[in-house]
Amino acid sequence: MSKLRKVAAAEAVKTAFRRGTALFLLSVFLLGSLTLAPAAQAAEPGIEWDFFQRLNSARQANGLAPLKMSTSLRGVAQRYSDRLATSSPCTAVTLVHNPNLTRDIETYVTPNRVWDGENLGCGGDVSAVHAALMASEGHRANILRAYNFVGIGVTYHQPGQFYVTFDFLTTPDNLAIDNGRSWQSLGGTLTSDPDVSSWATGRLDVFGRGSNSAIWHKWYDANRWSVWEDLGGRFVGSPTAVSWGANRVDVFGRGTDNALWHKFFDGTRWSGWQSLGGVLTSDPEVSSWAAGRLDVFARGTNNAMLHRSFSASRWSAWEDLGGQFLGGPGAVSWDANRIDVFGRGTDNALWHKNWDGTRWSGWQSLGGRLTSDPDVSSWARGRLDVFARDTNNAMVHRSYAGGWSAWKDLGGRFVGGPGAVSWGANRIDVFGRGTDNALWHKYWDGRSW
Repeated sequence: MSKLRKVAAAEAVKTAFRRGTALFLLSVFLLGSLTLAPAAQAAEPGIEWDFFQRLNSARQANGLAPLKMSTSLRGVAQRYSDRLATSSPCTAVTLVHNPNLTRDIETYVTPNRVWDGENLGCGGDVSAVHAALMASEGHRANILRAYNFVGIGVTYHQPGQFYVTFDFLTTPDNLAIDNGRSWQSLGGTLTSDPDVSSWATGRLDVFGRGSNSAIWHKWYDANRWSVWEDLGGRFVGSPTAVSWGANRVDVFGRGTDNALWHKFFDGTRWSGWQSLGGVLTSDPEVSSWAAGRLDVFARGTNNAMLHRSFSASRWSAWEDLGGQFLGGPGAVSWDANRIDVFGRGTDNALWHKNWDGTRWSGWQSLGGRLTSDPDVSSWARGRLDVFARDTNNAMVHRSYAGGWSAWKDLGGRFVGGPGAVSWGANRIDVFGRGTDNALWHKYWDGRSW
C-alpha cells in the first residue's frame, strides 16, 4: 500500500523542493500473497544496518550518492517504530505515518529542513521487506529521491515480526553521523536515568521511569530488543537493578514516600512491589557479589551514603557510610566480599569507598567535575569502569586496572546520569537518557567504542 498525503506526487515534489513545506509519505504493508520468513538473527547493533546497506546499494546501482545515517534522525525513526509496535499486530489500520514528522525533525534534528519523507513497513525478513519497497513505484521513488540523510528504526512487536521506519531528509546542515559505533537510540520516553543489569552473555535488562512515574523495562536477547513493558509502581527517581543468577533480576526504586521499594523476576514471573522502608534522598543503587546477596546504597537525610544488605533470607539494618554527596551512588562487586561504591561529592568530584570483606575503606577523591550521579561496571577481577555526565553534558569514562586512567569523553548529549553493565570480559554496555528523553546506547567490544 502506498499513499500520498494531501497533494499529487508531482506537485508535492515540486512544492517541497522549492519551499520545504510539503511532505511525501509512503508506506508498505506486507501481508496478503507475500509469505515472510521468520526474522533472521542480526548482528549488533541491529538489522537497521542491514536495511541501510541495501538502501544505499540500490542508490549506487542507480548512480546516486549514498545516504548518511543521521544519529538524531535515527532517534526520530526509532521512537516512531516503538510507537507503532504498541499497536501490534500490524494491520492497515495500525500502519499509519508519523503525523508529527516535520515537527520532530525541526525539534530534534535541524530547523533547516529542505525536504523530508517516510517509508514504513512490517514483516519478518529484511530482504523481503526491502524487495517489496523496491517493487513499489512510490516507495522506490522515495528511496531514490535527492535526500542526503536517513534515519532507520526497527522494533519487534512479537517474535519474528518487526516494524521498520525510514525517515528521509535533505538539509544543508552537517549533521552528526552514526557509523554503527556511535550512540544508538533505542527510543522510549524516559523521565529518569536508566539502569541496566545482565544475567547471561548477550543479555541486557534496561529499566527507567516512564511518563506515568512507573518503572518500565526493555531487554535485549537473541540479537533483538523487546518493546517496553510497564512494571508498575510510582517513583520519584531512577531505578537500579542487578542480577545474581541466571533468569534472576532484582529492581529497586525510591517511592513517592521516599522509601526503598523492591521487585524481582525469578525466571517465570515478576513479584509485586515491596516496601523496604527507609527515608532516601537520592536514587538507590544495588550490587551483588554472590547468589542471593544484595547490597543497596542510597543517600540519607544527612547527605551521607547509607547501606543495607540482604543475605540468608533477611535484610540488615541501614548503616551510615559517611561522606557528603549531591546525589545517588554507583556500586559494583568484582569478587566475593568485594564492593566498590562511588558518589558525586559536594565538590562535584568523584569519590570512592570499598569493602574488602573485613572493613570499609575511607572515602577517596578521584577528581573530575561531574554533573550527574556516577555508575560503574566491572568485567574482571580488579577492573572498574566508571561513567558520568560532565560539564558539556557528554558521557565520560575512566577505568581502573592497577591504576586509574584519565577521563575519556564518549560524546553524546544527556540530561542525566548513565547506567552501565558488563556481561563478559572486555565488554561494557552503557546507557543514558538523551536530550530527546529517549534511551541511548553505546558499547565497548574490547577494541573500540
